[in-house]
Formats: sequence, C-alpha cells, structure tokens
Amino acid sequence: MEQVTGFLSGNPLVTALVAIAVVMFLLSFFRTALKLLVVAAAAVVLYAGWLQASGGSDFAETFGQVLDLLRQSFERLMVAIRPLFELLKLLQ
Repeated sequence: MEQVTGFLSGNPLVTALVAIAVVMFLLSFFRTALKLLVVAAAAVVLYAGWLQASGGSDFAETFGQVLDLLRQSFERLMVAIRPLFELLKLLQ
C-alpha cells in the first residue's frame, strides 16, 4: 500500500489518470443507478394506477408498507456507507 501511494505521489500524470478513471467510474455508476431508480418509480406509478383502477381497497396500506420498506432500506444503506464517509474525513 505504501508503495502504491509513493508511486502515485511521485507520478502526477499517473495520479491524474487514476483520478479521471475513478471519476468516470463513479459517474457511470450513478447514471446507471439513476436509470434504475426512474424505472422503479415508473413501475410503482403503474402499480398504483392498476390498484386504483382495479378497486384495490388496501391502496393506502400497500403504499404505506412500500414507504416503510424504502425508509428501512435507506437507513441500512446509510449505515453501510457511514464508515466510508468517516474514512474520507480522516484522509482530508
């Protein structure tokens, strides 16, 4: 690990190339995640419309459960990502 950091700090061109590659990877990941989120939102809207049109009596209850699931998932994601943020704070 020390050799890698020494190599990167000694070669600014390689450091710049690695930084560009990392940024491109992150942007690609976020673009893909955003597309997935849009598709999921569209599916939820279509499902809501189908429940409403079919006369689903548990419409509010179903979406209350979906919102609870989304909240729990977001909380778990934040718990999983928090150590990464702490590491980034230490590196500054």
